[in-house]
Amino acid sequence: MATTDPPANGAQQTMERLLRLLVQKNGSDLYISANALPTMRLHGLCVPASSRALGPQDPVQLLAVLIGEQNAKALRPPRDLQHVVSLADGGRLRVQVFFQAGTLAFCARYLPATLPSMGLGSGQLSPALRTLAKATGGLLLIAGATGAGKSTTAAALLECRNSEISGHILTLEAHIEYPLRSKKSVINQQQIGTDTASWHSAFEHARTCAADVVYTSDINNEASARAALALAQSGVLCIATLNATHTVDALLRFLHFFPESERPSLRLQLSSTLQALVSQKLMRTKSGPRVAVCEILAPSERIAQLIERGEFAQLRSLDLSQQAGCQSQAQDMLRLQNSGLSFEGAVPLAAASAMAPAWGNTLFTEVGDTTRVAVLGQTSAGNASAPITLSLKS
Repeated sequence: MATTDPPANGAQQTMERLLRLLVQKNGSDLYISANALPTMRLHGLCVPASSRALGPQDPVQLLAVLIGEQNAKALRPPRDLQHVVSLADGGRLRVQVFFQAGTLAFCARYLPATLPSMGLGSGQLSPALRTLAKATGGLLLIAGATGAGKSTTAAALLECRNSEISGHILTLEAHIEYPLRSKKSVINQQQIGTDTASWHSAFEHARTCAADVVYTSDINNEASARAALALAQSGVLCIATLNATHTVDALLRFLHFFPESERPSLRLQLSSTLQALVSQKLMRTKSGPRVAVCEILAPSERIAQLIERGEFAQLRSLDLSQQAGCQSQAQDMLRLQNSGLSFEGAVPLAAASAMAPAWGNTLFTEVGDTTRVAVLGQTSAGNASAPITLSLKS
């Protein structure tokens, strides 16, 4: 496959076209690698965004448009970087930069400005989440695979509470992905490394700032799991995300962050502290877009007993549709089907490949758009660089 590097002054034009296509087609991710076609994930499928493969220097030049030339060229293997770029429409890009085969690559996830609502309408989040958003305390875990929209659902919960209940909401985040504006609640958002020195200091501060709700992004070690549990036991509603594909798997993963000798007592603490565990999947509809389908495990008396005893095999076999306060995946799918959505099974690889030609030449043939989007790059430390204006014209 032949590759050619465009001149550096063409990188901004290429980047703006890629971004426009990503937004217009409701894509979730943009993948940029040397000697490969720029690719987008649309409704769960990876499809080419151009018929021309990128050259060896293209990723650096395209990344420079987002984070600045000096920052992009300073990156060397084995360093990686996570970076958030703000768009003028209120949306954001979460950019993950890494190296592969000795060359720079990155993935940019588009985070729309509009958060999903909760209700019975087509594509809305389960209305059961609205009740959880108003809880007065406990641990609320949102679990799902990487890319399942956990942080989006967490932000939707916070915004729901912010719109309806007076109080103080504090978020602790590696990168602030969804800026929230105070409404009925006061919202303070702390970015680790910029607004506070470390996760440890952030959790210590959270204990003393009279918050009603504390949101913390991904729990991935003992320290963060212990801190989240302690906050929940103090009377705060602690909302946290966790990588796991099933409700019971999420409980086991949370417990396995702790030493084995502590787990019996931790099961008791968790059974009395857990507000709910939401397990989320993105499922493709026949119309194309994916929607979030939620399973909710709440600690009814029966479920609390199983957690306390560590009887997770029995917990896994429970029909959540028959448990008070719980919701099965099938129930949520039925709600969405009643709203007019139809789900389809897995798309065969052949079908995904067949879609590629239809997308391959769309990059430079989109309908003209005179919108201009300001992109504000940020350094890894969170300091804002000069605004970059991207002209979204054909």
